[in-house]
Amino acid sequence: MHTNHNRIKVSDLETDDPDKILVTNSKGELEFIPTKNIKVDSYNALDYDQEGKALDARQGKILKDLIDNFNQSNHQQPYLDELIPNIYSPNTTNNIIIKGSFFTPETVVAIQGQIINSFKFKSDNEIHVNITTGQTDGTFNVTINNGISKTFADVFSVLLGTVYDSVESDWIDKVNINVKEKGTALCISDTVRASGKWTRLIDVSKNFSIRFHMPFSPLSKGGIDSFVTIKDKNTNETKFYIEDYGRMEGDDPNRVYFGINGQQVGYLQIDRSKYLELRKVGNIVNAYVNDGKVLIATVSNTATFPNNLQLAVSLLNSDVRNLKYIELIS
Repeated sequence: MHTNHNRIKVSDLETDDPDKILVTNSKGELEFIPTKNIKVDSYNALDYDQEGKALDARQGKILKDLIDNFNQSNHQQPYLDELIPNIYSPNTTNNIIIKGSFFTPETVVAIQGQIINSFKFKSDNEIHVNITTGQTDGTFNVTINNGISKTFADVFSVLLGTVYDSVESDWIDKVNINVKEKGTALCISDTVRASGKWTRLIDVSKNFSIRFHMPFSPLSKGGIDSFVTIKDKNTNETKFYIEDYGRMEGDDPNRVYFGINGQQVGYLQIDRSKYLELRKVGNIVNAYVNDGKVLIATVSNTATFPNNLQLAVSLLNSDVRNLKYIELIS
């Protein structure tokens, strides 16, 4: 084998000649050439799918920015729609369904003051958790982290009392209404009013809270109001009511009215993602909106009520969801 082409003259190495590089020429011989004579294959490696193409620093930065921008545009903060249920007694272990958006299998849930025992990812819209509630009553924050952490304030409650959810067998006088799902009374028509009465007794001798949401019915075309009324169990007389004024032309579509014996005593705009509440403490029933944070009116004094009460609905514009009657200890 001829190997002369692999030999370099010592005189070449001793030459003080800058800006040269050792290369193999077309004959396979080693020689020094000026660096300015080197030909560079100029291409954008981002445009190639063949092997052997490398990214320079600039192209690598472009690729990194593209990946970062893609991840950012496709990674949105979690959204909480509802907790089912969202109220429990202290020191109890139960399951909660969390409904919302942008959940992942790696999503982490924390509920202020409560212990999360287990977690099950069902879909990007639903998570199931098992919790043990603490000893302290009140409302608590829920934090959901899917890589982006979002805290939802005061959406979970621990109450000293007994919580009753409406179930289908508890409803009577049902007309054009769907009450199959626990805690709901839903419209099934946009032209015929839905009505019914919940047989759960509301004990006027006890402190209590009645809570529910009033989202617009997906069937609603607007223009018709809906009522939740509290009636005397024996006489069917309306003692107080909540009226969702609905989408009447020229009016605020999120306005609700509170009244006693057919007379309005207050109204306010509501956030339909938050519950409305009638809360009795002592002999006084107060009406609240926005998760019990905003007092609208004192709607009744139960000292003169001779009988216990029941709840009835008459709906066309709105549904009732997450309906609960809570007998409070304190």
